Amino acid sequence: MEEKEFWELWNDKSKRMEDRLFGYIYKKYFVNIACFLQCKGEFSRETREDIVQNTFIKFYQGMQNVNGTSWKEIANYLKTTAYHEMLDEWEKQSKRKAIQYEDSPDEYSEEENFLLEIKEQRDEIEKTLEILKIPPEDQQIVFLRWDGVKNEEIAERLETSHGNIRIKYHRIIKKLKEYYEKIMRKKGK
Repeated sequence: MEEKEFWELWNDKSKRMEDRLFGYIYKKYFVNIACFLQCKGEFSRETREDIVQNTFIKFYQGMQNVNGTSWKEIANYLKTTAYHEMLDEWEKQSKRKAIQYEDSPDEYSEEENFLLEIKEQRDEIEKTLEILKIPPEDQQIVFLRWDGVKNEEIAERLETSHGNIRIKYHRIIKKLKEYYEKIMRKKGK
């Protein structure tokens, strides 16, 4: 398929679900998405392949609704989808580590036991962060920190500076503390 034919079919939404359109996009962007993931995370090859596969599955399922009218827009859609798949995988890996801690908490340090206690309250804290209107990406910072991920690594994953991560984390914890102190004052009255 030539590029001109691709855009003619792509712009006609009734023909957009043709497999050859998807195949063309897959061939054009598979390597780019795989390289993007290799640069962004420390995943095994199998995990990267799974993320790429899930990215293209989601793209295919939503292809009818993609508003891309240029290669750049389609590439951005794919990279954004891959980025979210990558965040989901990091969260899964963090939960696996938490489960390992729960198997034998007596073997861990006082700080690690404290983190386990916090993780037990994670659902409540997630709700509180939503009440406080903390953006999802910033919520990720809190939970990654609590899962023992260092600021530098979080900054690299979220493509921002180490200082920005540190400041956001401090501000979120301050908001949480103020929120819970306010609740405790109300209960005390």
